[in-house]
Amino acid sequence: PENEDNLHLKGSLTYITNREQVKLDISIVNKKDSIIWLSATGPFGLEVIRLQITPDTIYLLNRINKTAFVEPLDNAKEFIHTNADFNTLQAIITSRINILKSEYQYNIGFNEYVLESKDIKYTISDFYKVIQAEFKKDFLQLNFYNFNEQNFAQEIVLKISFPESIEVLLKYSKIESNNTKKTPFSIPKSYDKNL
Repeated sequence: PENEDNLHLKGSLTYITNREQVKLDISIVNKKDSIIWLSATGPFGLEVIRLQITPDTIYLLNRINKTAFVEPLDNAKEFIHTNADFNTLQAIITSRINILKSEYQYNIGFNEYVLESKDIKYTISDFYKVIQAEFKKDFLQLNFYNFNEQNFAQEIVLKISFPESIEVLLKYSKIESNNTKKTPFSIPKSYDKNL
């Protein structure tokens, strides 16, 4: 997209563990350096989850259980199963992974480049986009597929292998820049908090 500061992304999210597989339709509003807002709907278009992440706080509404979760982002790492900070979460959503400073070994493959250190491995496409990032200490792997003409990945696969195997597949069907979509978030008084 031309202007990535305010994006509206629509598509689907599939969450897979050893015990379950859940597929939801999603709407994401990503305002650079400010907010990540997500609404996930299940069958019949009913909202099941609303999530808002700011640089310092994560807010979650579970519409099914009528519960709310509000925590500093640093304390919520167990909940989101990664040590990612706000900027990293935005980079994942927008497929704009920054290569961390480290001492790398460099290999050239077929139409790709590989940078690997003791803790991190990046695979970079021949059009200079990170198409895979593996963070060994965090047991986290990201894969980016199906880049559109603006080099925006329309499919993102996040795999976490510890303490349990989790895979999240994001597929974007619509990507809009210069978004003005509202990001409403309020916790109903009847909801139980931080459960």
